Parts: sequence; C-alpha cells; structure tokens
Amino acid sequence: MRATLLVAMLVAGVIDDAAAQPAQVLIDPSDQYAMTLMSISRRTPAAELDALNARLAARKGAKIVSWETFAKMIGNEISQFVRRNDYPEVDLAAAMPQVLLRYEGTPIGITWNGGLAITGNDYRHAAKTFTAYNADPASDAARKVSDRRRDPVHPSNHLDALLYKR
Repeated sequence: MRATLLVAMLVAGVIDDAAAQPAQVLIDPSDQYAMTLMSISRRTPAAELDALNARLAARKGAKIVSWETFAKMIGNEISQFVRRNDYPEVDLAAAMPQVLLRYEGTPIGITWNGGLAITGNDYRHAAKTFTAYNADPASDAARKVSDRRRDPVHPSNHLDALLYKR
C-alpha cells in the first residue's frame, strides 16, 4: 500500500524522485558467500546511523555510500564480488536499485555465484555452495542447480516476486 501510494505520488509529481530515494546504501561483502545490500531511509535518526556505522567498522570491506554513488557503482561492486556468474541472463545491476527502493531497510544478499539471498535458507545454500566451490570448483555440491525451480538463489525467482513480474 505504502509503495503504491509513493509511486502514485511520484507519477503525479507531488514529490520528486530525490525525496523518494533512500539517502544511503549499506554494502557489506564481508561474508564472502553473499554481499549484503540495504537501503537506508532519509528519515533514519543520526543515532541509529552512528550505531550502524559502529557495527560495520568490524566488518571487512563494509561501507555506507550515498544513493547516488550506489547507483553509479553497483555494476562494478557486483562484478568484483561475484566469483562465478551462474545467471548471466539476469541484470542485477539494473534490478537492485528497484528492489532497494521498494524494500527500504530490508537486507538483500547477492551471492558469490550471482544469485539473490533473501531468506535464511538462501544464505545457508550460498554458504554451503561457496564452501564446496572453494574446496573443489568441479564438485557436485559446487555445481549450478540446473532446474530454476529447485534453485533457492536463482535471482529471477526472487525478482519476479519482489517486483511483481509474471
């Protein structure tokens, strides 16, 4: 409902694009098997931002960047993080700003193999396959899941639902 109202207000010109965009984006690649992205609202209190920055200080490579910077650098961040892109047909650099705008404050993971992690199951799958890939890239456990319906991190499965595609 809130997202529908926001989109309607944007289309009607009641509010401008900049006001509707998140202020910043958290980028945390420190888990290696999934890079977490999360948009941060313009309404986030300074004390909350300070606490978030303090927690991120211990996480290698984690940072908070402006929304504008994120929009310019997301493709590079993804290509540097993804070790083996199992889903070249999906343009995550184009989709992630849409997802983060719609689901402000919700952590979204980009997996080591170019998938998306939303649920705990997704993150566990990414961790398991990443460990197997590091041990032996040719192993059965590290191989891409060939059936999209059985692949918990296939980005199209999540994007179709998150962005209401049918």
